[in-house]
Amino acid sequence: MYVRLLGPIDVTLDGVPEPVRGPRRKALLAVLALYCGQIVGVDRLVDAVWGDDASRIASNTLQSHISYLRRLLGSRTAIFARTPGYVLDLGPEGTDVQLAERLIRQGREATDPAVRVSRLEAALALWRGRPLADVASSGWLAEQADRLAELRSQATRTLVDARLALGEDLALVPELVHMAEDHPFDEQIHGRLMLALYRGGRRSEAIAAYDRLRRALADELGIDPGQPVRDLYAGIVRQDPALAVPPVAGPAAVPTQLPTAVPIVGRAAELSTLDSLPPGTVCVLAGTAGVGKTALAVHWAHRVANRFVDGRLYVNLHGYDASGSPTSPVEALRGLLGALGISTARMPVGLPALTGLYRSLLTGRRVLVVLDNARDDEQVRPLLPGTPGCQVLITSRNQLTGLVAAENAHPLTLDLLTPAESRELLGRRLGATRVAAEPEAVEAIVNRCAGLPLALAVTAASATRATLATTAAALEASTLDTLCGDEPATDLREVFAWSYRTLSAAAARLFRLVGRHPEPDIDVSAVTSLAGVSGRRGHTLVAELTRAHLLDERLPGRYSCHALLRAYANELAEAHETERARQRAAVPW
Repeated sequence: MYVRLLGPIDVTLDGVPEPVRGPRRKALLAVLALYCGQIVGVDRLVDAVWGDDASRIASNTLQSHISYLRRLLGSRTAIFARTPGYVLDLGPEGTDVQLAERLIRQGREATDPAVRVSRLEAALALWRGRPLADVASSGWLAEQADRLAELRSQATRTLVDARLALGEDLALVPELVHMAEDHPFDEQIHGRLMLALYRGGRRSEAIAAYDRLRRALADELGIDPGQPVRDLYAGIVRQDPALAVPPVAGPAAVPTQLPTAVPIVGRAAELSTLDSLPPGTVCVLAGTAGVGKTALAVHWAHRVANRFVDGRLYVNLHGYDASGSPTSPVEALRGLLGALGISTARMPVGLPALTGLYRSLLTGRRVLVVLDNARDDEQVRPLLPGTPGCQVLITSRNQLTGLVAAENAHPLTLDLLTPAESRELLGRRLGATRVAAEPEAVEAIVNRCAGLPLALAVTAASATRATLATTAAALEASTLDTLCGDEPATDLREVFAWSYRTLSAAAARLFRLVGRHPEPDIDVSAVTSLAGVSGRRGHTLVAELTRAHLLDERLPGRYSCHALLRAYANELAEAHETERARQRAAVPW
């Protein structure tokens, strides 16, 4: 049993709203409910409900309405007589007003902005329009309606402050604009709008908002803005650091999201480089498909986990995989915020607000963020913490040159394994004794796998069902058919295709033609002849393939790809190029 007053008046029984018939009965219920649990004298009831007509109201009229309300509430004891009047007894929170007042009180007292927002939003959700909407035309009930409307207004302002503390600046702007239009002279609201715009990177709009307030006050009231809003304006003009989003108070979750580490072979130089990077560094670990970027990143992250006492975050951005749908920055941020202890209900709307909250939560903390399988710069940039205590390791087939140039990211390229490292990897997978027993087959496998860790791993899995000699013969007969695992992530053709599908049409055609070219490497002049483009266009296409690690610059000005990529490119040329184009590409330059 529950009486709702924050809108049209009704009674909720077992979750189903029941209307109250008649304006006097609604008014009588409202008065009793506003004093829920307290004695309300008959004189007070009559005056509040009947007003100027109170002198003509007989006592049996009041008793008749009380009887009706008892039947509606389903209990004769819900309203009982107690000298000098009546008491409505619905328990400690039998009305939405009581529940709203408790939630607002808890919200104001909470030290954690997220808890504050949760309580205040729950309270404000109880309002369904103007309070006491059916009965608030005049008198005491109209005063109560105004009081409850003001309670809502104050709670709304407190909620705005809590959301600003969480970094939800831009998400708040539309609401604050509406509030400012409804209250053109309210300096507190206009100040909050200015702050939200400034923190959201819209400084010129924040200044314009102040100018509108100043003109409105001068034109309509003949006064200037007060000192607090003038001080805020001055801080915005000089870009005062004190106006930045404050750190979120309260205990924060310590995330440990790293996947299970797998053994790696070699990589001593890369691990040494990663170990030597100063705190706060963003590192881009790039390399061709299947070269082991994720394995190295996760291995290193586990190795240095004790450096990052406030947590280790991990997100797979799906930049290159079977789904073909990279994780959006918004989706990634929601996952990261969840790992940091923010509930879905507390997450703001929109990329700028999500990024602001994420960076606020990481301020002053030592966290490692591993962003795996990134597609491009724009996918990654909103996920960078922006605080010196945090370190970021990004893996990608793309070199992410924009991050290197604009964000001072440290580039680290992961190369193919050496023949000795390839043999070691096979030994770890198949056993040193077995590998030593078939050296010629092992040598053939190492040559065919071209130092690509994924190819070696798939081959080792195949070799568990056949001799090494048989496996080597299968690779010799049809390399890519043999390197076809049981799922897309271990099918070399599919793994290469994830990179190929990201290319422009012209770069994709050049890649196909490179697969037919007989020389081990080419220069840009050969590219222009292969693709039939200008020298400038040739440089652009080579740069695109290089960024995607489908070509590598092994020597200055000379570009090549490893044997497995070349075999894949050759298959594509057979499928998509004319006989004349294939023959022309096969001519040495």
